[in-house]
Amino acid sequence: MVKLFFFFFQSFLFFFCLSTIFPFFHNFDETYILFQLREMEVELEEERKLRTSAQAAKRKLDSQVSELEGQLENANKIKEEGTSLHNIFTFFKKIFIKTDC
Repeated sequence: MVKLFFFFFQSFLFFFCLSTIFPFFHNFDETYILFQLREMEVELEEERKLRTSAQAAKRKLDSQVSELEGQLENANKIKEEGTSLHNIFTFFKKIFIKTDC
């Protein structure tokens, strides 16, 4: 936004100075301003494309993060179940050993 303001300010000063000092440069001023305007429009369009692609990449990464968080939760549940099954197995193993002797 600031860049756009300085562009218009610079163009105004350029146009004002040339048109007051050299009135025959009037057509040149308009051509120059139009050229600068087209350049700014191209830059703006490129920035919009980059922003869109960055937003798409962010959405993709967010979905991957949420998927990995789900996998981590499942792995933790499996680990807890495995630990509890191991504890149950060792409990029955101790009982079996005590009764076997």
